[in-house]
Amino acid sequence: MYPAYLNAYNQLVNTNSPIALTVEMNGGENRDLTITVNTEVTGEITTTNNKVIFLLTRYINDDYSCSVCYYDEQDFNLTEIGETETYTSEVTWNPLWSIEDLTAVVIIQTMSGSVGNYPILQAGSSQFSGLLPMFSSDRTEGPVALGVQFYNNSFPQIGIDLLEWDLDGDGVFDSNEEDPYFLYDSPGTYDVTLQITFDGETDSVTEEGYITVTESSEISGSVTGIWMNEYSPYTIVDDTVVDEETTLIIEPGVTIVTNNNSQFIVNGLLIADAEEARDAIVFTSDDEWKGIKFADTMEDNIIQNCDITNATLSGIIVDNSKVDILGNRFYNNSSGALGASIDLTISDEVNIGYNIIANNTCVGLTGGIGCVSSSPNIYNNIIVNNDGYFGGSFSLKTSSNPVIQNNTIANNLATNEFFLFDSFPILVNNIIIKDNESIFMLINSLPTVSYSCVTGGYEGPGNIDDDPMFTDPSTGVGNGFDGLNADWTLAVGSPCIDTGHPNPIYNDEDGSRNDMGAYGGTGYVTVDNDNNEIIPATTSSVSVHPNPFNPQTNISLQLTDQDKIHPIELSVYNLKGQLIKTLFDNTMINEGQAFIWDGTDNNKNSMPSGIYFARLKTRSGSVTAKMLMIK
Repeated sequence: MYPAYLNAYNQLVNTNSPIALTVEMNGGENRDLTITVNTEVTGEITTTNNKVIFLLTRYINDDYSCSVCYYDEQDFNLTEIGETETYTSEVTWNPLWSIEDLTAVVIIQTMSGSVGNYPILQAGSSQFSGLLPMFSSDRTEGPVALGVQFYNNSFPQIGIDLLEWDLDGDGVFDSNEEDPYFLYDSPGTYDVTLQITFDGETDSVTEEGYITVTESSEISGSVTGIWMNEYSPYTIVDDTVVDEETTLIIEPGVTIVTNNNSQFIVNGLLIADAEEARDAIVFTSDDEWKGIKFADTMEDNIIQNCDITNATLSGIIVDNSKVDILGNRFYNNSSGALGASIDLTISDEVNIGYNIIANNTCVGLTGGIGCVSSSPNIYNNIIVNNDGYFGGSFSLKTSSNPVIQNNTIANNLATNEFFLFDSFPILVNNIIIKDNESIFMLINSLPTVSYSCVTGGYEGPGNIDDDPMFTDPSTGVGNGFDGLNADWTLAVGSPCIDTGHPNPIYNDEDGSRNDMGAYGGTGYVTVDNDNNEIIPATTSSVSVHPNPFNPQTNISLQLTDQDKIHPIELSVYNLKGQLIKTLFDNTMINEGQAFIWDGTDNNKNSMPSGIYFARLKTRSGSVTAKMLMIK
C-alpha cells in the first residue's frame, strides 16, 4: 500500500489551499475535551456545502491504522478572502481513554460531488495541550469503613508542581500524594476533588457523589479497609473478595455473617487478629456459607483468635497461599470431600497453632485438617470429637510432610485417625487417643512418631500407650459429644506430664521438660478468672506510645520466655498492607528494649498522616498494634 499512498501524497503536497487553520485540543468542563480550530480564508472558495469535520483518533496498537472514537461536523460558510472564524466541538471524556493516545483531527471538506471524491480544502491535527485534572480509583462503593485507592491520571503526566486532593468533600485538602489511599469511616456519599498546578496554572475537577459508603449489611464483591466493632455485624450476601494488592483489617469483636452459600475469598491481605480470645472475631452464617478461601496470595495473612463455624465446604481453604491460623475455634463446620475445618493445597508457608478443632463433620475425608502437596507447621492444637470418613483428624496426601507437634487428638470418629497417601509426616510430643487401635491408614506412606502417647502404642523413641488422664474430657466419641467445651488439660499424675522430648528446645513455658499434648511446650495456659478460661500462651505483644503521634512514637515489645530465646521480626506497614520499614529481621533483642519510629521511610521522605501497623512476628505467632500519625 505504501507506493499508492506516496503517489497520492505527492499529488497533494504542493497543492495550494484556500484556507489557513490551527487546531488545539484542551480541557473543557468536567474533564471533557474541547477541540478548537481557528480558520482564515486565504484564497478563492468556489465550492458549496462545505463542512468542518471534527475527529478524535485513538491509538490502540500497531495493528490499527486509525481508530476514530469521536465524530462531529459543522457548517463552514466562509467564502471571502480575509474572513475568519473559530469553531469548537466538545467531546465527552471516556474513562477508558488515555490522553497520550488521543489526537484531534479537523478537516474542512466539500460534501458535494461524486461519492468518494469529496475535495478536502484543508486539514490539521493536534494532541492535547494545557492542564487536564483527572483521577480514578479501585472502587467507588463499599461498606463502612471503606478504604479507597485513588490514582492521579492528569495531564501532563509528569512535572505537575502540586497535587491537592479533597477526598471527603469538606472543602479541606486531605493529601498531596500522587496516588493517595483514604479510609471512609462513616456511611454517606462523598464528593472528591483533585486540583493540579503546573507551570503557574491551576485547574481542578470535582466528581459529585463519587464515593458511596454503605451500612455493614448486604455486602458483596470487592472489600477493603477496616471493619470496625461499632458497625458489627457485617452481613455478606454474595461472594466477597479481598482483591490482589488490597487489604482488609477486621478489628476485635466483629461478627461476619456470610449467607446464601457465599464464600469469603482472599487474593490480597486479610488481617483478622482479635489479639485476645475474649474479643474473638466471629465468622458464621444464618444459613450456609463456603468458608474463607485464601487463593494465590503470599501476603502475611493472619487469622487469630477467631470463631469459625457453620461453614459447609471448609472453615478455611488455603490454595497456594501463605497464612497464620492461630488460636481459633473451629466448630460445627461440615464438608463433603475436604478437611471440614482446614484444607490446604500446595501451601507450605502456613502455621496452624493453638486452635481448638471440635465437633466438625466430613462425610468423605476428615473433620479436621486436610493437606494436598502441603507441609505446614501444625502445633499445640486440640483436635477432638470430629466425624470423618478416612481420617478423624488428618488427611495428608501427595507429598504432604508436615511437622505435627504437641497436639491433643482424641475422641474423633472415623475409620482411622490419620489417612496418609504418599506422605511422610513427623509427629512429636502428641497425644493421640482413639476408641480402637486404627491410628494410621498408610498408602505408600510412613510417619515418624516420637515422644507421643498413642492408643495401641507405636514404634519410636519415647512413645507410650497409656491413659493421658484428661481433667474433664468429652464423654463419648464423635460430634454427638461436646469436645469444644471439655477440659483437655492433664490431671495431676498424668503419664504425659514431663515425658515429652527431653531436648530443652521443647521445654514447657516454665522451663520444665515438655508435656505431651497441646499444653506442652509453649502451649495453652489457664487464666485465673471466673470462667477458668483457657487461652493460648501466645502472650508476646507490641504496644505504641504516644498514639496518636507526630512524628515519632515508641514501639515496645513484651515477649514470652520462649520467644525471648528466638529471633523476632518487627516491621511497620501502611493501611494497604505495604511494608514501610523493617526494624528487625530475624534478630535477637534484649528484654525490655524499645524502638523509635520517626514516621519516615527508608529514603527519609516524610510519610503522610494516616493509620500504620507495627507487626511483631515471633516463633509462636504474630501480633499487631495500630498506630495513628497526625500531622
